[in-house]
Amino acid sequence: EYVHVFRAKNFNEGKGDLFTNDNNGILLTMVIIPFFKIMGATAFWARFPSVLFGVGSIYLLYRIGTQLLNRYVGLLAAFAGTFSLYLIFWSKIARNYAIFAFFGLLLGFVFLKAFEGKENPEAGNFWERHGFNPKYWMLFPVGLIAALLSHQLTFFFAFTVGIYGLTMALGKIIHHSADQAGKALA
Repeated sequence: EYVHVFRAKNFNEGKGDLFTNDNNGILLTMVIIPFFKIMGATAFWARFPSVLFGVGSIYLLYRIGTQLLNRYVGLLAAFAGTFSLYLIFWSKIARNYAIFAFFGLLLGFVFLKAFEGKENPEAGNFWERHGFNPKYWMLFPVGLIAALLSHQLTFFFAFTVGIYGLTMALGKIIHHSADQAGKALA
């Protein structure tokens, strides 16, 4: 825990720099700084942001489950997240894993919402023609930067997007092949 706690404490006291050689999870350090400035440098206030991000992760699990399938899946995902040993453990200490989980889930949610529109080939603009939601595409860089500042493992999101794109492309190919087979039988 001391990586983020001491950096925030020393920065507030003017004894150290905010950015050092190891800036993994710097966003948590930046979130802890105002708590220390206002409430004092205690273990409670160092850990409190992780609790907030852990609770926020449960809400995001609900939203992602609802977005992907339905409300019941969202509730099941939130229930599972509530009792996840990973979320419980990392949400009670001042390390960057709770904030990483939160912004990783937020990034995934924004990505899913960006593709929620229906394709409209006759639409005048690029966004509507391809079924993109421009509001969420504008939020995507913000979520990506926040996730990267939370943990460097966010780079694996590119692989997730690649698998998602491959899955969607294969689904369209299979669907197109099934349509062609149905027309041939008719």
